[in-house]
Amino acid sequence: MKPVIISIFLLCLSLHIAAALKCYHCHQRDSDTCEQKEIECPEGDTCLTICEEYKNNKTYHSLYKGCNSNMPCGVTPYGRATDQLHLLVNTKCCNTSLCNDKMYEMPEEEEPNGVVCPSCYDNTLKECRVDSMIMCKGKDDKCITIACTVENPDGSRGNYSAKGCMSALGCEMDLSQLIGVKILHQEFSYCTDPPEVLSEEENEESEGSDD
Repeated sequence: MKPVIISIFLLCLSLHIAAALKCYHCHQRDSDTCEQKEIECPEGDTCLTICEEYKNNKTYHSLYKGCNSNMPCGVTPYGRATDQLHLLVNTKCCNTSLCNDKMYEMPEEEEPNGVVCPSCYDNTLKECRVDSMIMCKGKDDKCITIACTVENPDGSRGNYSAKGCMSALGCEMDLSQLIGVKILHQEFSYCTDPPEVLSEEENEESEGSDD
C-alpha cells in the first residue's frame, strides 16, 4: 500500500511543479532595458511587463517585469497636460513560462478624439492657472487637475501643478503603483467631465491650425 501512496504523492508533486509558471523579473527606472532573472510565480499568477513613459521637460522610460496577481492587463492609462508634461503606462500580461521576454514597448500614438480640456503647468503645489486648451487623444475622455511633489526617475525632485487630459482608467489608477516616477506627496488630484467636445469638422480644423 505504501508504494501506491508514494507514487500518488510524487505524481501530484510533479503536476504542481509542471504547473508552476516562471517569469522574467527586473525593475529599472530611467531605462528601457533591465537585467532580468527567472523567478517562479505563485499559483494563479501571470507574467507581467509594465512600460512607463514620463515626460517632465525631459522624457524618462522605466521598465518592470515580474509575476502578476492584481494589476490590470492590456491597459494603457495616459495623461497629458502640455507638450512638456505627460504620463503613459502600458501593461501587458501573458500566461506561458518566460513569455515576458520583450523589453520596452509602447503602442503607437493615438489620434485626437474631439475632447478638449483646460491646460496648464507650473512648479507649485497650488492650482495652476489655465492658459490654454488641449486636444485629448485616444481614450482620454476626462479632464484632470493635480498638484504633487514628484521624484523623477533620475532622482531629481520638484513640485508640479497641472491640468490636462486623462483616461477614465488613469483617473482610477493607484499612483503608488507607478514604476518610474514616484509621487512623494499629493496635494490634490481629481478628474472631471470635459467642458467641451468638438465635432469631427471642428476637430479637423483644429488639427489643421496646429500645422
